[in-house]
Amino acid sequence: FHIFGTPTIIVARPNGEEIDRIVGFHSAPEFVSKIKDYKKGKNTLGDLENKVSKKPKDVNLLYTLGDKHQGRGNYDRAVELYKQILSVDPENKRFKSDSAAFNLASIKYRQKDFLGAVSEFEKFKATYSNSGLVTEADIYIPVCYQRGEDKQKALEYFQRYIQLHPKGEDVDYATEQIGKLQQELGQAE
Repeated sequence: FHIFGTPTIIVARPNGEEIDRIVGFHSAPEFVSKIKDYKKGKNTLGDLENKVSKKPKDVNLLYTLGDKHQGRGNYDRAVELYKQILSVDPENKRFKSDSAAFNLASIKYRQKDFLGAVSEFEKFKATYSNSGLVTEADIYIPVCYQRGEDKQKALEYFQRYIQLHPKGEDVDYATEQIGKLQQELGQAE
């Protein structure tokens, strides 16, 4: 079923065919509502594909469908949908283009194309510098360098993260990684 995170609830037919899935925590009323919708065939992957075919410029529909595909590991289709959002709404007037651009970068990260992810995160930051996701991009970049085995760049970007976001939620993590990297690189703290 290609589960990429928990909690993930798969809603399936008796033969095991997936109808849809619920990813992440949802309140009881939200959860029940989603199950009821899925039983009716509403807001499922197939239903959304059908809706997008009728409204190919509906940014909210495109994003919801892209997110569903990304959650299933169908990255090629997710990328296609996110790029469609960027072409329909390049100025982010509907407040989904920044998330779509961020998700393009995170898909590269999930595919272990760490340098490609850095490039996409940097492009995202340059284009959507006022997005609430910039701080998250700023922590992903050193993680990408670290996973890509460029420890010196990872160190520099973790330090940059702390300079840019001294009260950011990932300061403790960045500080811990700086210590580890300095040890690995034989640098004094």
